[in-house]
Amino acid sequence: MSARLEHAARFAERLRRRVHRAERERAYDGVERRRLKRQILSGAGDDIDVEIIAAVCSLAANDIIDAANKWYWRANRERLDVEALRDSMLFVAGTLEPKIGGESEELTAGCRRRTVYGRVSRFKLNETLQLFDFPSPSTTSEKRDVTHVPLQRLFFLNGELVAKQSAALADRIEKEGGGSIEFAYSLLFQRKPTDEERRLNLEFLRDGGWKQLAQVLLSSNEFLFVD
Repeated sequence: MSARLEHAARFAERLRRRVHRAERERAYDGVERRRLKRQILSGAGDDIDVEIIAAVCSLAANDIIDAANKWYWRANRERLDVEALRDSMLFVAGTLEPKIGGESEELTAGCRRRTVYGRVSRFKLNETLQLFDFPSPSTTSEKRDVTHVPLQRLFFLNGELVAKQSAALADRIEKEGGGSIEFAYSLLFQRKPTDEERRLNLEFLRDGGWKQLAQVLLSSNEFLFVD
């Protein structure tokens, strides 16, 4: 989060407290919400982007009104499906084969092609596809079930595919990014690490190495889920 957005978030937190107080007084309505937002924005100062503050304040208010997202004011958090997850690992590791078209291939740990080109058998589904809720090709499915089971976490801990891509990712970070934590976070999460994350990663690197850290980053919820 940028410094400007952090500053805006602090104003949003003030909004949260004021809205809670207004709710307790049974005075919270559309007019009150707009009045509170104007109060926040009027004290923002010239160095803050008013549009950013307005957006953050709006999110804060929405979170108070509909924390469960019953009315779909935001996208729900979702896990990547198995195709996107596998392709993303290969992409950030720099091993994804860009070739388009051609015959299907078995999705072994050494296969570098996009998952859409993987061979799907009706009689024996690929174990990785099956583990992450790929529907059975022998029956019809209106949608995919989404499960969260221990075997999925063991896949990131012991899986051959994850091990190979972790090694490739570590090599890429060291060669292209000079072993920079900022480069790794930019590549995997499209953001800069916080000071606390930087400190923890440096401590981890002192005891382990980039291969182990790359595996940790690939196994993280931030890589696995889309907010």
